Amino acid sequence: MGAVQFKLDRIVRLIGCYLKKYASLFTIFISTSIVVWGISILMPFVTGRLIDVLVSDSHRSRVYQYVAIIAVMNIVNLAVQYFVDLSNTKLNGKIAFDLSFRIYKNIKKAPLSFFENADSVYLSTRINEDSNCIINFFVRNCVNFITNILTVLFGFIMIFQISPVITLLFIGIMIAYIIIYKAFRQPLYQSNFILVEKRNQYFSVMTEQFKLIKYIKLNSLFHTFDENLIKRFKDVFNTVMNNFRLNYLFSNLAAGILVLANIIIIFFGGIKVINKEMTIGNFTILSTYFNLVLTAVHYFIEFSKSYQQTLVSVTRMEQMNEVAAEHNGTIRIDGIESIDIRNLDFKFEHQKTLIKNLSCTMNKGNIYCIYGSNGSGKSTFLNMIANLYSGYQGEIFINSYNINELDMYYLREWHMAYSNQAVTMVTGSIYENLTYGLNNQEDLRDTVIYWCKRFNLYNKIVSLPAGFESDIAADYITLSGGEKAKISFIRALVKDAPVLILDEPTAAFDKESVTILKECLMEIKPGKIILLITHDQNIADIADKIIRIG
Repeated sequence: MGAVQFKLDRIVRLIGCYLKKYASLFTIFISTSIVVWGISILMPFVTGRLIDVLVSDSHRSRVYQYVAIIAVMNIVNLAVQYFVDLSNTKLNGKIAFDLSFRIYKNIKKAPLSFFENADSVYLSTRINEDSNCIINFFVRNCVNFITNILTVLFGFIMIFQISPVITLLFIGIMIAYIIIYKAFRQPLYQSNFILVEKRNQYFSVMTEQFKLIKYIKLNSLFHTFDENLIKRFKDVFNTVMNNFRLNYLFSNLAAGILVLANIIIIFFGGIKVINKEMTIGNFTILSTYFNLVLTAVHYFIEFSKSYQQTLVSVTRMEQMNEVAAEHNGTIRIDGIESIDIRNLDFKFEHQKTLIKNLSCTMNKGNIYCIYGSNGSGKSTFLNMIANLYSGYQGEIFINSYNINELDMYYLREWHMAYSNQAVTMVTGSIYENLTYGLNNQEDLRDTVIYWCKRFNLYNKIVSLPAGFESDIAADYITLSGGEKAKISFIRALVKDAPVLILDEPTAAFDKESVTILKECLMEIKPGKIILLITHDQNIADIADKIIRIG
C-alpha cells in the first residue's frame, strides 16, 4: 500500500499546482459527480421497492409516488451529468495544456547539445501523449475511485442485510481479484512502457520521411525508406500484439470470476424467490446491487491496468521535467560596446578540436568577417558568443563581463539580432515573420516597409491578396530562397540590436541584392558590432577585420 501511495504522490506532484489553479472547476466536477453517483446508488433500492408495491397490489397512490421519485431522480441525473461532462472536459483540456506547456518551457532551456541528440518529433509526441494520459487518468479516477469504494461498501451492506451467504461470495471475489492483480502488476507496467516507447519511435520515423522528402527524391530512396518504415511497423505491431495478449489474459481471468459469481447469484436468488423466502423486489435489489458491486470490482481491474499505463507516462514526464537547464547568469547590461575572446579552445564530444587558442576583440562601429573552410567551426564560434555552447576552454567577455555572469536570455532578446543561412519561417503572416519576437510590432510597420522597399520586396508583398497579412504558408505564396533570406535579414535589421550576427547572408542573393546589403551594412555600421560569415569576397571586402577560424 505504501508503494502505491508513493506512486500516487508522484502524480500529485506533477499536477498538484494545477488542481489549486482550477480549484473552483475541480470542486464543481467533484460535487456534481458525487450527486450523479448518489442517484445511481439509490435508484436500485427505489426500483426494488416499486416492484414490491406492484406485486402486492398496494394502493395506486404509492405507485404514483415511486414513479414520481424515479422520474425526478432521472431528470436531476441528466441535468447534473451535463455539468460533470462539461467540467471534466475543461479540466482535461486546461491541465493537460498547462502540464505539457511547463515541460516544453523546461526543455527549451536545456543545452543546445540536448537537442542535437534528440528527435524533435519523438519529444513533442511523447510530451503530448504523456500529459493527456496523466490528466485523463487523474481526473477520471479521482472521483470514480472513491465512489466505487463507496459502492462496494454500500452494496456489501445491502447484500449482507438480504443474504449473508452471498456476502461470503463477494469476499471470495475480492480475494481472487487481489491475487490476479499481484501476479500481473509488474508485467503490465513493463509491457506498457515498451509499447509507448516503440509507438513514439515509429511515429518519429514516419514523420522523418516528410522532413527528408527532398533528400529522398534527389537520391530516389523511396524503396529504402519504405522498407525502413515497414520494418519499424512490424516491430511496433509485434509489441502491440504482445501487450494485447497480456492485457486480454489479465482482463478475462478477472472477468471470468465475475461472470461465474453473477451466475451463482441469479441461481441462488431464483431458488429463494421460488421457495418464497425472498420477495421479487428484494431479489431485484440483491441482483442489482450485486451487479453494481461486480461493476465496481471490474472498475478496479481496469483501474489497475490504466494505473500501470499511467505510471509509464509519469516516469517519462519526470524524466523530461528533470532535464537540466543550461546555465544563465543574472547580470543585465544595457548596450554592447565590445566582445573580447581570450584563448578560446572548443571541440564537440568525441570530435577533433574546432577552435584552438583563438583571441580577438570586436568593438562597436566595425564589421568583422569570420573566415574559414567548411566545417571549420565558424557558425559554432558565433553560437559560442551567444553562449549557446558551454564546455569550452578560455573566456568570452562582453563589456568586460564574463558571459557566464550575464543574463544571456535578456541579452539575446534585446541586444543581439541574427540572420541565419538556414532561414527560419514561422507559422503566421508575412508581417509576423518580419517582426516575430519583437515588441510593439505595429509600431514597426513604417520601418518594415522602408527595408522591404530597399530590398525590392515591397511590391511582391503588396501584390498578394492580403498583402503583409498574407499567410506565409498559403498555397498562393511562392517565395524564392532569396526572398526568404531577405525576410530573415530585414527581421534582424528591424530589431535594431547593437550586435548583428549574419551567417552567409548572401548565399541566396542575386548581385543587386548583394550590393544593397553592402550599402545597408555600411549605413548601420557606426552603431553596431557586425559579425558575418561569408565566402563572398565582395562582402568580405567591407570588413574592418578578418577573423580566421580553423
